[in-house]
Amino acid sequence: MKFTLNSFALALAVGTSTVCASSVAQADAGMSATIGAVSNYVFRGVEQSDGAYPALQGSLDYQNSNGVYAGIWASNVDSSEQEYDLYVGWGGKLQAFDFDVAYTNYNYVDGIGSKNRRFNAFQEVNFAVGYDIATFDVDFGLDRTAADNQNYNHMSLTVDLDQYLSGIALTYGLSRYEDQSFSDSVGYFDIGYARTLAYGLDLTANAVIGQNNAGAKDKNYLLIGISKTFDLM
Repeated sequence: MKFTLNSFALALAVGTSTVCASSVAQADAGMSATIGAVSNYVFRGVEQSDGAYPALQGSLDYQNSNGVYAGIWASNVDSSEQEYDLYVGWGGKLQAFDFDVAYTNYNYVDGIGSKNRRFNAFQEVNFAVGYDIATFDVDFGLDRTAADNQNYNHMSLTVDLDQYLSGIALTYGLSRYEDQSFSDSVGYFDIGYARTLAYGLDLTANAVIGQNNAGAKDKNYLLIGISKTFDLM
């Protein structure tokens, strides 16, 4: 699963919901493609695969000068399952604040869940607001993979420390289903690092500390990713 709000798009090639981007400010108009790989596919603190295989990931993104954007992002989940996400949104600025609203649709080639859902497995409406070095986002989703559809939500706060510690960002996030209390939610803390290397390669590293309040064993991950973005127009 991928969460992408405007300038978050490139950072997401590492397979986590945040890396070091904390601004939702409008980007230049045009189309771009990103290809990359990450050592493990972890989304919002939850491992999407069994960790035995690295994930190959890529995206195709378009944005116009008015801040409207759309794209598709794809990744292998494990050795046999592939995921692709479709998204459309708008990002803009009002005085010192950056705003973003989007719709994201998650799909799986071979299907997942008790319904073996392939299309529209998860649907989300995403909101984000950024001010200075901080970005807060909240996502309202519908899980259509179980016998009964379930609503869920996710929220996170990212602090971009790049001006103080080059390439570093900190994120805390929390996810829960509608029938869960906050004491049963799944939280995570993400320490992210990003750096541009020679030939336009983007290196990312993330230490993700899981916090499963429902009583299951917490899981921690160290993720390394490499990607490259190409301007197409």
